[in-house]
Amino acid sequence: MKEETKKEDNARTRTQLMAQYAWEKTKSALNKENFVQLAKGAPALVMANGLMQALAYWQARGKDGGKELVATVAGWLIRSEGPKDGGFQELMGHLHQASSAEFASKTREALELLRWVKQFASALEEKEKPGE
Repeated sequence: MKEETKKEDNARTRTQLMAQYAWEKTKSALNKENFVQLAKGAPALVMANGLMQALAYWQARGKDGGKELVATVAGWLIRSEGPKDGGFQELMGHLHQASSAEFASKTREALELLRWVKQFASALEEKEKPGE
């Protein structure tokens, strides 16, 4: 029974850490061009097209919001944000080399993170609307 409780505590801690990371990244990226719009559609884009395709799309958007989304995912998945491209090339390299199981795990983790980002972006956007 103690092991089950310990596992639940670890899961909660990881989830709380992810939520905190997503909160901080979302708050700092809120003013980036197209960030909120891209964040709201991020989980659906990954589900429909795959993680690597979504990352390439956001990177190619050429706007700060897309690159910020890539940096957020890269920062969480590989715990590194490259100085030049927000970790895009490093993350893509990791994903290309990953086993099927590791790739699936990274995709699930990215989706969980992006769901937090989506919720926080929507909530913060509502707060920022004038007249409310």
